[in-house]
Amino acid sequence: MKRSILLFTALFAISSVSMAQIKFGLRGGISSSSIKVDEVIGGAAEDYYYELESGDAMIGYHFGAMMRVTLFGAFIQPEVLFSSSGGEVKITDLTENTEYFKNQTYNKISIPVMVGFKLGPARLQAGPAASFTLSSKPALDDLVDQVEEDFKTATFGYQAGIGVDVLNFLAIDLKYEGNLSKLGDGITLGDYTASFDTRNPQIILSVGIMF
Repeated sequence: MKRSILLFTALFAISSVSMAQIKFGLRGGISSSSIKVDEVIGGAAEDYYYELESGDAMIGYHFGAMMRVTLFGAFIQPEVLFSSSGGEVKITDLTENTEYFKNQTYNKISIPVMVGFKLGPARLQAGPAASFTLSSKPALDDLVDQVEEDFKTATFGYQAGIGVDVLNFLAIDLKYEGNLSKLGDGITLGDYTASFDTRNPQIILSVGIMF
């Protein structure tokens, strides 16, 4: 009896694999992201005294490779992408009463794994997303010396959204990315730290070509 069950399970697994549709592809697109910050750093006894506030959203970009495994209308889609994102920061020099608008940017390797199901050409999807920071440009880098960044290497979040497949080879996706963790404390000047959230929320538009 046990052998029959094992044999049936093995045959079902082999049959499922043979029925699964596997596609590879290239994808790229743009994103709209922002930085969350509301800090005052420095003071009367320091050489700097700045108020930092969130500014406008920033347009970023991404490109990379993807794979999709479809079975019985459901699919799993891992992706490996290089992405550049960030956001504008409004910096007010409280000593001189001067305002600056600077971009805080991040270059990352992003690995989202989307899971969902198809409704005709449309897709509903969600899944975890990991990011590994390669480099960043501090918003305060051009204003003050000795800027130190305190960022972790990896962060984790999620993506969710919709997609549509056109002509069986063109995949268009619109997704929201949220954060489950932040990348360290942010930027430190002396004894003061401005907490930037490098898993900044994003709205992502992607176009993929499937092979």
